[in-house]
Amino acid sequence: MSVILISFVIFSSLGASGLELTVTTTPLERSYPVGEELELGYSLSWTEAETDHVLLPPTLPELDWGTAQLLSMTVRREGSHVTADILLGIIPSQTGRHNFPSLELKVVPLDVETGAEENLVPLPLSPSELITTEELTVAATKGSPFLLPVSLAVVVLILALVLWLLRRRQRAATFVEPERSLEEELNTLLHQARRHRLDGNYYETYRSLHALAVKCGEHQAAVPPTLLSRLEERMKDFGYRGKGPSETDLEGDFKDVEQLCARLRSHGTQGAI
Repeated sequence: MSVILISFVIFSSLGASGLELTVTTTPLERSYPVGEELELGYSLSWTEAETDHVLLPPTLPELDWGTAQLLSMTVRREGSHVTADILLGIIPSQTGRHNFPSLELKVVPLDVETGAEENLVPLPLSPSELITTEELTVAATKGSPFLLPVSLAVVVLILALVLWLLRRRQRAATFVEPERSLEEELNTLLHQARRHRLDGNYYETYRSLHALAVKCGEHQAAVPPTLLSRLEERMKDFGYRGKGPSETDLEGDFKDVEQLCARLRSHGTQGAI
């Protein structure tokens, strides 16, 4: 009957000979919380003589205090020396000190005359080709006493952050910028015009002056058509023709617009835009 072999390496040699097996175990140096997987490792080594060998996966015991599973098997060879590593995963389900029974680790000599891998047949084991591990004690404790409070605190913080973000979004959606008076609007545009003038940005200066004149017209101020047309020409001079008025012309345009705003204020016109 064929035997299925997993995670093994076949080593080429001839003849038949017993092996001297040695095994070391990863020490379990602490207690493990119930439900947490601990890793238990075995390292098996031997020296090949005249026969090919493979390592069989160990038969794992049924545990009444948890579960055990095979995580990995790896085999390395340096010359005739072979090292095999077995890694088990054990999850305790009950608190206390539990016994993990010994395992039988089997290194199987192969019938090299069969040739094909799927027809490999294990030969009878000699004592040196079978080694039994020592029994181990697994200490399992309850989970960390701080785990639940910390988890609850994290959940509360996340919920608080989500609520804060939702309220902030709602306030932003319902926020309506308060209406400004005509006086505030005129002062803002005049301030912009003066700032652009100081910065030497004359195109934006005349854009602000033109906006001021239009705003005065919207509130029934008598805006001379020549003033609007002159301001529009100044904008075109700077924006498209690359030229502009002298400092005297700029000062005069400022005074005309400021006087227009002053006349609008003198009539007591206040209101929202």
